[in-house]
Amino acid sequence: MGNVAERNCIDIIEPYVGAVTEPHMPPVQLLGGVGSVALTHEATYVDTDERTLWAPAGLYLPQYRPEGTLRDIETLVLSADPSDSAAVQACAEQHIGEELVVETFSVKDASRIDDLVTSPLGMGAVMTFVSDRYADPLDPEAGMTKSLFPFEAVIDPELLEPWALQVEGRDMTIPVPPVGTVILNYLTRSISGARPKDSEKLQKMATAIFGKAPDTVDWIVDGPGREQFELAQILHTLREPKRHPRTLTIGDKLELRALDYDTLREHPAFLLRDEDYVTQRRALRLARAKSRTLHTAEARLSFLVGPFQKHVEPRIKTILHNDVGSKKKA
Repeated sequence: MGNVAERNCIDIIEPYVGAVTEPHMPPVQLLGGVGSVALTHEATYVDTDERTLWAPAGLYLPQYRPEGTLRDIETLVLSADPSDSAAVQACAEQHIGEELVVETFSVKDASRIDDLVTSPLGMGAVMTFVSDRYADPLDPEAGMTKSLFPFEAVIDPELLEPWALQVEGRDMTIPVPPVGTVILNYLTRSISGARPKDSEKLQKMATAIFGKAPDTVDWIVDGPGREQFELAQILHTLREPKRHPRTLTIGDKLELRALDYDTLREHPAFLLRDEDYVTQRRALRLARAKSRTLHTAEARLSFLVGPFQKHVEPRIKTILHNDVGSKKKA
């Protein structure tokens, strides 16, 4: 960044972490950079029994990315109440200001999925490229799902229980996702599956996680992460050719294989199982076209990631946050 003085992101977020974890605030998980740099630090200890990451005092994440863009602080608010999301957003803006890009992701109203099922080929479905978490705000006990239309998978409650990131010498506890959830988030974020721009980071993190907590592989495949891993396989299936689909190996231990594409209509995660065959086929073709087109574009235009994040993302948040065609609730 030339002459621009950089701060450590750990220093920047410390006041925010203290405020957002006060008892009156809703439960949150801090996603992305800070947790990632902790997980990949060779001195970080992963305590699966205590659900804690113990990071060294020298943990450092520069305020700016290598290409010069300001890093973001992403907070997942584990509540479907809009007032909770607004409170966390206001807290972040107050304590972080413009030192980082503030992003708050909330749990969305499950009625949004009903709207998409009613109009499976409408603009809302066409413009859905990323997943979101959904719940019924009137029935908190009903649980939560992750959906990327036309598929939806139950989120096991264990994936929603934050782990603690402790940085030596600092009086704060950073709530982060479970280590297995970190990997699953990368695999289920986009309809194109694991994104090329995240490949190096994902492989580095997975290698570190599997080395320090080898049971995480079973946790993902056969444990609490099973439904989300199945969703990851579906997204991987959509983007791969029907003949000779490739297997994605993550961290040298986790294998993501394509399913039989022709069986997706009967898959429990498919939201249109009760629709007629023509509607099912058209919805699947639309999802596949979006997945394969987006993956090809991401792979071939990786050199545009920096300019895209700097100039385009702020202008298309409606699409990135799945708000196209949504009905705003009063």
